[in-house]
Amino acid sequence: MKNFLNRNFYLILIFLGALTWFVSIPIFMAPDEQAHFYHIQYIAERKSLPDETHLLPKVMTSEYVEKTLEVINFSQIIHNSSNHFEFSSDKYGKSEFLLRNNVWQAKTKKNFTYYGLDYNDLYYLLNAPIYLYFKNDILAQTYAIRFFSILLFLITGYICQRCFKKYFRLDNARSSLMTIILCFFPMFMFIETSINNDVLMNLLFALFFFLLISYWNKVLDKNFFIYLLLILSAGYLTKSNFVFLIIYFPIFLFLKALKEKSLELKSFTKKIWILICSFFLLSFLLFSYIFNLYLGNLSLFMQKIDGLGILNILKLAFIERYSLIFKSFFAKFGWMDTLIYEPFYFIFLGISIFFVAIALLYLYKVKFRDYFFIFLILSILILDFSYALIFLIGVIKENNYAVANQGRYYFTVLIPIFLMFFKALFTFFKLDQKKILILGSLIMIFINFISLILYVIPRFYI
Repeated sequence: MKNFLNRNFYLILIFLGALTWFVSIPIFMAPDEQAHFYHIQYIAERKSLPDETHLLPKVMTSEYVEKTLEVINFSQIIHNSSNHFEFSSDKYGKSEFLLRNNVWQAKTKKNFTYYGLDYNDLYYLLNAPIYLYFKNDILAQTYAIRFFSILLFLITGYICQRCFKKYFRLDNARSSLMTIILCFFPMFMFIETSINNDVLMNLLFALFFFLLISYWNKVLDKNFFIYLLLILSAGYLTKSNFVFLIIYFPIFLFLKALKEKSLELKSFTKKIWILICSFFLLSFLLFSYIFNLYLGNLSLFMQKIDGLGILNILKLAFIERYSLIFKSFFAKFGWMDTLIYEPFYFIFLGISIFFVAIALLYLYKVKFRDYFFIFLILSILILDFSYALIFLIGVIKENNYAVANQGRYYFTVLIPIFLMFFKALFTFFKLDQKKILILGSLIMIFINFISLILYVIPRFYI
């Protein structure tokens, strides 16, 4: 028992941290939570999956969801940080009674459209039995489904620990400390304890990276391809960004071949040129796919670019877009309406610049011969490049207006980010790894709870 606790202490700590977020966030006060809940309700109540025939041009869900949103003053609270729940008032007590003892119709209306139904179905299928078990108690349903998200989060944490252990050849203690630093990342823990299909997708990306790390120095056998197929299949059934897994795989194969010298590329210059050409070829293919998907009319596209101006488009892409991504990646809670103290963002910016600098210096030091490190960089760049293309096409298509992806869409590549950071950090600085990781864990736990106590709880309750 003692050995079990020692080996899994990090998971117990992550679980306790997750529980504090789980109980602190009011119902439907995480991004799109009501939409994800409605998708679960649709499957559970109708015993079928959504299809295009249901998507009619009128927003209408179930009375069960609509009345709940009305009772909690949903539209007045989201995106308005001056409004919050008044738990001490008689009105709230009455509202809580209505939520727990409602007689609202849970059956979803037949003629409806709702953006939550556009998502793939696996995450919602897994949660449908939980919804049915706590039938007619929307508070119990919400928190039970969130608890399931926590269980998925713990599995993700375990996979992260295995990634660190295998990649760095570390003992349990140091790999567990690295995992604590990653999992106590405040925005990551916030999303991972909510009702959101990102929770399952982040787990699948973690499995994918663990698989690649495990086989980096091994021959790809039939087991590898079975595991890969299972991950890709689950990704396809979960969310559309599984397509990045398909893009990453040939890059992995190419770089693995370079490492094993299956390709005779002894010249450093040749290697760099092939990597650059590969990146631009993939970029072109991605651009073609995204362009045809989101716009498809080249002459109209060029006219709109001319009308908006290149400088304005670049400003939107590199200043406004990255500002939103940066803040919502590090700390922008609630419905992306709860910011922390502004100077903290400059601290995060400094850490980010330091990270990029040491990563590039590390690559230069090893003369671009750490091919798995290059793979990690490309996995992040391709993800960001794709989201940037979608954003820019949206800006041009909608004449100067588009909403950038939130920072949480980059949580799929948190493992590459942290692998790169720790690799570069401990290569350049001959530090006592264990002491630094203990300090880093304590700092991240402190930042996590400060975010919760000083910003999240006051946002909703005070």
